[in-house]
Amino acid sequence: MHIQAINPLARSSQPEPAGLPVGKAKQDAEAKLKESCRQFEAVLWRSVLEKSNSSQSGSEASPGGDKTGTYQYFINDTLANSVSGLPSSFSSVLFAALAPHLPQEPKSSNHS
Repeated sequence: MHIQAINPLARSSQPEPAGLPVGKAKQDAEAKLKESCRQFEAVLWRSVLEKSNSSQSGSEASPGGDKTGTYQYFINDTLANSVSGLPSSFSSVLFAALAPHLPQEPKSSNHS
């Protein structure tokens, strides 16, 4: 039974899964997927932070509602962006799970 490593550094020592694009296209696809995973994690963090702040204040903190709400929105946004994408974060686990499923690079045909 083969279990893939979640740690991206450990993953690099494993053979690459079949079907992944090669070269520059592979790097581009992986970079886009990694950024998408990081953004998804940031959205989750924003949601968690917003809910935790609204439960403390007893009302929904909406951006632009008042100065406190506006500042809290920026604080939540900054925290979410800072925490997402760390080496052992949810986005790393998500990337490790999705990377083997990247589409194949189309094969070029050399018809003369």
